[in-house]
Amino acid sequence: MERKRRKVEVVAYKEEWKKIFHEESTNIKELMGELITVIYHIGSTGIHNIKAKPIVDIMLVVRDIAQVDAFNMKMEALGYKASGEYWLVGRRYFAKFSERGENIRVAHVHFYEAGNPEVEQHLLFRDSLISNLEDALRYSELKESLAEKYPNDIDRYRIGKDIFIKQILKKAGFTRTYLRKVNTDNEWEQYHIIREAELFKNPDNKYDRMHPSLNDSNNLHYVFYKGGDIIGAIQIEHLNSEKVAFRNIAIKGNFKSRGFGSDLIKQAERIAKNKGYKLILLHAAKEAYNFYKRNGYSEMEFKEENFNLECIDMGKKM
Repeated sequence: MERKRRKVEVVAYKEEWKKIFHEESTNIKELMGELITVIYHIGSTGIHNIKAKPIVDIMLVVRDIAQVDAFNMKMEALGYKASGEYWLVGRRYFAKFSERGENIRVAHVHFYEAGNPEVEQHLLFRDSLISNLEDALRYSELKESLAEKYPNDIDRYRIGKDIFIKQILKKAGFTRTYLRKVNTDNEWEQYHIIREAELFKNPDNKYDRMHPSLNDSNNLHYVFYKGGDIIGAIQIEHLNSEKVAFRNIAIKGNFKSRGFGSDLIKQAERIAKNKGYKLILLHAAKEAYNFYKRNGYSEMEFKEENFNLECIDMGKKM
């Protein structure tokens, strides 16, 4: 059955959004107690005098993100539907729907573990617009224009805001690194460009943008950001309930030998660990052997048919 499309609606600021934030955040705090360290009203409904979709965004910072999963049923009792990470690494996302209809949303709840760079991004963007009326009004006008252009396409609406959001974050000095599942057209393009440039230099080894792994549910594809710039890529493949493979790890040329490769690996390892994997396997090129050794990997059997025999099988227990 085809999923009903969400209507994109942008309306003038409403004071009632404060009340909704207070009521919903209070109920969730009472439910989860000390697991929650701090709660923020984020998104456009938390900024005076700009237009917004009439959906209150609530961000809750928790001590341990894995513990949030145990509250899914209780969150449902409060009227929320759980959607897991929903594209953003380390997030737990919930949506609350109006009693007037299943496609009318009242609130979005975003849980992040303390230290997740997404928390800093949300707060920097919100606070930047609160302190700069000109930027806030530009954002308001952009959203109104996008809602008119894409009234039935929430994905295009979101993508249309992306460049503006990254510009504001850059101006605010956001430079942290983070992994994101490849989603937008630009992310896919950068993902392919980096992999092809860094991993397929041999003209006899052609890069395939239509490779079956790109649409295989066992393979997850991530881009590695520094601030608003994509500087790396990694493919993570599910092998079985305990094993995962890291493939096609690449850092953009001018960012090599600056610690970003190790940073990417550590963040990917956190993803694997949070998903319950016990062992990471990979095929290391000879020139990358010492890099993986420094990051805790050792030689370990990982036999796969038709794989490059010059690579060295390596692994790491979580």
